[in-house]
Amino acid sequence: MNKILLFIDIPHSSRATVTHMLLHQYGRSRTLQENNAAFLIDYLSRLPQDSEPLLDLIMGRGVSYGLHRYTQKPAEYFAVLQNPVTRTLSHYHALTGQLRPWMRTDIQTGETSLLDFAKEHANAHLAKFSRNFLHAHTPLNRDHLSRTIDLLENGALFLCVDDLFYESLFLAQQKFHWEKEPYVESSTSEQFIEEIASSHERDQIAEMNQLEMDLYEYVTKKIQQSLVSLSPTEAHSLKDFLSLHKSFILLHSQFGHLVTDTFLRTLCEKKTKEIRFVTLVPQGRAHLESFLGQVSPLLPEEQHINVNITEFPVDAQLSSVLHSSSYASFIQDADKVIFHCEHHLEQKIKGELCHGGHGAENSSFLLHPVMR
Repeated sequence: MNKILLFIDIPHSSRATVTHMLLHQYGRSRTLQENNAAFLIDYLSRLPQDSEPLLDLIMGRGVSYGLHRYTQKPAEYFAVLQNPVTRTLSHYHALTGQLRPWMRTDIQTGETSLLDFAKEHANAHLAKFSRNFLHAHTPLNRDHLSRTIDLLENGALFLCVDDLFYESLFLAQQKFHWEKEPYVESSTSEQFIEEIASSHERDQIAEMNQLEMDLYEYVTKKIQQSLVSLSPTEAHSLKDFLSLHKSFILLHSQFGHLVTDTFLRTLCEKKTKEIRFVTLVPQGRAHLESFLGQVSPLLPEEQHINVNITEFPVDAQLSSVLHSSSYASFIQDADKVIFHCEHHLEQKIKGELCHGGHGAENSSFLLHPVMR
């Protein structure tokens, strides 16, 4: 890639979702993750000339505005902007949970109140966008807000917002040429917000974060304008994208505890026309047909997948199965092969596939039981 992406990682702003998405898009081998800003800058400064092109993504809490000065390739910034009230409440609530070594005892004991914490972390997003760690204690003002808006306008920074998460993610995928794959946002419910803080406390937190509230409103309007300006073809792509996510979220909520996200994405993808299942469990065909019968109504509209299932004897030697002529014939020209097996067989099958190359490039797993 010609540019390097700098992901500004902000706690409690769909971090888990976006981190997983970016690692999937860029690959771990071309990603640098670091939470210490000073170490990150020192590391980049020491890299030999032309060694950095191996990097396409830098992420972690060590990333903030200004890091592009230390990269050899041109850089762009990306982040998710959460409503500052929601972000503050979610962050504070997380620190009041079960005590762990990294948690603050002053919050655990109630010594630091919600409003004290909110004041301490006011405008936390804006600080990351408009000043680097060398000026971390500079008081924020409207000049920092203007500077961040300038970055947005000249294309150096792209922000998603949680209220339009999937719509803004669509725009980000267009800008950065990502594969348009579905993800589930780790969001905070309105009910949770109302339970943890009174209306008066929420108003006070919003006032403390006025600069960031203004930025959030600006970005939201900017995204809405971009959506209105989409061409008919792009608007149709957005409709398909939102439909894909709706189906994926439904599938994830019902079956995410049983099967992998990779498998659910395979079911939702338009390019998936056929899936060939290799089942190695007793009555595997009946289990799969029951499972797929419950999945089918949740798939995107007009999504029709041909399912082809072959069963092998449960007590057969794994290597014999994967080297058999019947298996070779079954997977020939297959776009996708799913192994339906007991959990303890997954690594053994992967090992056999990697060793012999028996369809390893297009295989994934559906671990039994597929239904409870």
